[in-house]
Amino acid sequence: MARKAKVEKERGSKWVPKVFERQDRPGTWMVDCGFKFGEKRLRFSFDTEAEARSKAEEKRLEFLEALNDGARTAEVESKGRTPFKLSALSAPQRNEIAGAMAKAGNDTATLIRALDFYNKHMSRTGRDRLLCRVYHDYLRGKRRSGKRDATVKDAHVKLRKFVKAFRKARIQDIATADVERWLAGRKMNPATFNAYRAAIVALFNYGIRREYIDRNPAEIVDVVDRDQGLPEIHSVAQVRAILNAACTHVPEKYIVQDRENGHQVKAGKMVKENDTVKLHAAREKIVPYLAIGYFAGLRPQNELENLDWKNIDCDDRIIRVDPATAKKRRQRYVDMSDNLLAWLAPYVRKSGKIGFSRRMLRAVRDEAKVEWPKDVMRHCFGSYHIAMHGDPVKTAAQMGHTRTSELFKSYRNLVKKSAAADYWNIVPDGNP
Repeated sequence: MARKAKVEKERGSKWVPKVFERQDRPGTWMVDCGFKFGEKRLRFSFDTEAEARSKAEEKRLEFLEALNDGARTAEVESKGRTPFKLSALSAPQRNEIAGAMAKAGNDTATLIRALDFYNKHMSRTGRDRLLCRVYHDYLRGKRRSGKRDATVKDAHVKLRKFVKAFRKARIQDIATADVERWLAGRKMNPATFNAYRAAIVALFNYGIRREYIDRNPAEIVDVVDRDQGLPEIHSVAQVRAILNAACTHVPEKYIVQDRENGHQVKAGKMVKENDTVKLHAAREKIVPYLAIGYFAGLRPQNELENLDWKNIDCDDRIIRVDPATAKKRRQRYVDMSDNLLAWLAPYVRKSGKIGFSRRMLRAVRDEAKVEWPKDVMRHCFGSYHIAMHGDPVKTAAQMGHTRTSELFKSYRNLVKKSAAADYWNIVPDGNP
């Protein structure tokens, strides 16, 4: 009785734990029992409100037991813990049970196992997840699986505003109409619309794999049809203008670059035109980058910017693209043309990043007065290579594609054979 009086004095027979959403972590629910257990407050955190309220009810019943010295009260029995009585069932309920038994082959054990499996895998309580929680788990999963930072960042950029619009919604409560309404409310061109739709589809597919939902509401949203435009490329005259501008460029400042990682470490004073050492050091951060981009077709973001001189074999005339930098993490070899060897000859080193400067690239483009469409160097390589050799399989292999369909779809423009011959004869004027 002393224990009962103490518990009742602390909390009272009508005591109920507090359930609330945490302000510091939206989407997380807290159960606060309002007293300490030892040195710590008795609190519990859950991902969903349903789980939190279930825990609060569990603790309330435990305290009721303590008040009654372990005896079950009438209130506890009313929570579904009274013995099952077949006589209390209606005639339709008995018929449904008989039908279920027939489906289980009149085997009670089979029926019980089926119910246990349903409760374990299909219970809605265990599947309740806020969309924002699923989104954060999705990004963490991408990082753990070894996806590149650029891939994770791209998913984050495309999904963050969508998730913010449904911050307090559970993933299973979002319908196709909600996704369509959100996409329609943003002014996007067809390509951007389809890219955002694909990102949202991937997020909900993650929810399906985690068994939070049974179907993907975004998958039903129609893809916007668009005309497939030809990739933009530079003419032979524009390529020659860009490379010649790079070879004669006098930068405003002398940029010292770490040879190991390619990062800028300091910037010096203005470079004089007769300071050949500093001019050469500056130009080696842009000429090899442009030459390899135009005449080897490496992808600029990962493959080209992270290319190491140790992977450039001028004797065997090949460039090795490491799996760590390749888009599909597959190693490949790219043949080096005669004119590419000529452009690289003054800058060849045994090892170290080939170097790259965005500032110098902008300056060179301005000097040459040439527009710079996305992936233009890679598009040039694919277009002029297939026009020169007439072998789509060989061109696709050089570019790292397993099928020629991607080459014709995204990387090939129509080029005459005579223009291709001129392209592969672009060489430095004298000694670059």
